[in-house]
Amino acid sequence: MFKNFVIPPQSENGVLESPMATIESQSSYEGSTQTRCLNAEKQLMELPEDILYLLFRYLDLCSLGRLCRVCRKLRRLIYTDSVWLRFTRQQMVIKDLGHRPKGKSCTPNLKEQYRVTRNWIKGRNRETAVVKYRSKQLPWMHFDDDYNKTMWLSIGSYIKCYKVLSNGLFHENCQRMLGPLPSDVTRFVFKDSVIVTGCREGSVVAWDCNTQEKLFHCANVHKEDSQCVDFHGDIIVSGSRDATIKILNMQEKDSKRQVRATLHSEDRLWSVAMNPDGTSFTSGNACCNSKFPLQVWDLYKGILDCSLGSNHRHGAGVLDIKYETPFTLLSCGYDSFARLWDLRTNKCELMWEEPFNSAVYCVKTHGNYTMLTGTARHGMTRLWDKRVTKSIQFYYAGQRSSPVYSMAFNSKHLYLALDKGVSLLDFTVYK
Repeated sequence: MFKNFVIPPQSENGVLESPMATIESQSSYEGSTQTRCLNAEKQLMELPEDILYLLFRYLDLCSLGRLCRVCRKLRRLIYTDSVWLRFTRQQMVIKDLGHRPKGKSCTPNLKEQYRVTRNWIKGRNRETAVVKYRSKQLPWMHFDDDYNKTMWLSIGSYIKCYKVLSNGLFHENCQRMLGPLPSDVTRFVFKDSVIVTGCREGSVVAWDCNTQEKLFHCANVHKEDSQCVDFHGDIIVSGSRDATIKILNMQEKDSKRQVRATLHSEDRLWSVAMNPDGTSFTSGNACCNSKFPLQVWDLYKGILDCSLGSNHRHGAGVLDIKYETPFTLLSCGYDSFARLWDLRTNKCELMWEEPFNSAVYCVKTHGNYTMLTGTARHGMTRLWDKRVTKSIQFYYAGQRSSPVYSMAFNSKHLYLALDKGVSLLDFTVYK
């Protein structure tokens, strides 16, 4: 019965005070506390901005987030790049590929960049199907050079052009579609507004993307399909299942003189990449008849310069090759490894293994520490930091098990070319 009984407070002489007096004393205490808080806030806002920036260095993320809600001035100061520079240095940053338009700053502030990168690391994204096929395809895609505003995608015997909207979705530009080609596209390369593509029946075709004009067409280059192509300037290199490498001259109009040289490999060719300096190229074979999965060729002499990788197991073919510099290149293939090679020592400097022992179909990097690999199952892509051997995060796309044949990415979006369509992973979500 005495559970809710409260003894009134007593004064100094022992006399009980009234409830109204107690309320007045509490309100006066709260008022004094609020006044002190207002005075502290006023004194904080009167500090010079350089002193405030110095104080921000001692705050963590949660404290900075709470401080942003105090007033507009603190929010403006905390959103500056100088505050977030120390946070971005502590983690990997996904950078944009492509050329920045002149006079325009397309790079987001460091705070937004840090938030989006955290979404990459934590695996927070929203998946959207941007392109769907009626039948299974072996697609290949490339970003244009206009700061990732245009995407080129091969579907059957056509290479279609899509405008990339600000939210990452596609809008097809039918006026810039290339084709139809003699047969289905196997792989194509985009450089300097020129697309060079290989076809199933063994031909090689080059297009001017701005005018949709056919610059080069060499039929029956190979006895089987032109599995891989690359070019530098006017020189095209094409590899095929027939274990031959053709060096073509894009400026030559006479069909009998278009083939400058024919190089014979010991095995079927799956990939080829030109050195950025234009003096050599590297071919990746099936590693069934050859002891070496990678071979570096001298482009002018037409001879084998060196071979890379002597410890690959039988059938560990190389499916994709990317040059990072004239002296370093990345490779991936059926042996579930991605490797970094140094052409100055002809050795593998670093390697990253797919934990599920799945073939790695493609590899992408922006030249820094970030690397993405597309695997052969469940539309799975892995994010790597090249400074460590363990993957940072992995993502699934599509509603069925499909290899990731090709991919493209920028700081906000990841595009995956699967057998039944193209999936977009948007990392700008708030969760």
